[in-house]
Amino acid sequence: MNTYLLSLFAHLLGFSMLAGTIIAIVFTSRQFWKTAAIDKMKAAAMLEGGAAFPIIMGVGMLLLIPSGMLLLRINHGTFAEQTWFRIKMLLMVLLIINGFIGRRIMGRAVPLVISPQADVEKLGVLKTRVTWLNVLQLAILLTVLILAVFKFN
Repeated sequence: MNTYLLSLFAHLLGFSMLAGTIIAIVFTSRQFWKTAAIDKMKAAAMLEGGAAFPIIMGVGMLLLIPSGMLLLRINHGTFAEQTWFRIKMLLMVLLIINGFIGRRIMGRAVPLVISPQADVEKLGVLKTRVTWLNVLQLAILLTVLILAVFKFN
């Protein structure tokens, strides 16, 4: 098997792992907020089930970045000069930053959800922020996919 196909396979596998994990996080987050209104302890336990999500995302990024760099090298940096590629790279950085922000917000939400005297207003603000971050993550992910497939110039 040649290096190009192997790199392309690793790149697609890494992107699939990243995208699948982001989608799983979005659905887990939605279910978390629904469950938190009914059973706080069950909601906290749900987050324990998603503890492996960052690891899966990390493995996806570990496949995505080196394989992408190898693909660039194989193509002699041709894509790096194109506008769609630069936008895609910027969006990937935003995807990573949003992921860290989302984890930080959810880290603040869990103690509030579990506490017996939870501040409903603070929880509402956190829920809104997480929802918007999730929508933004999905929009960025879709845009990256569209740019990668159609390669607009």
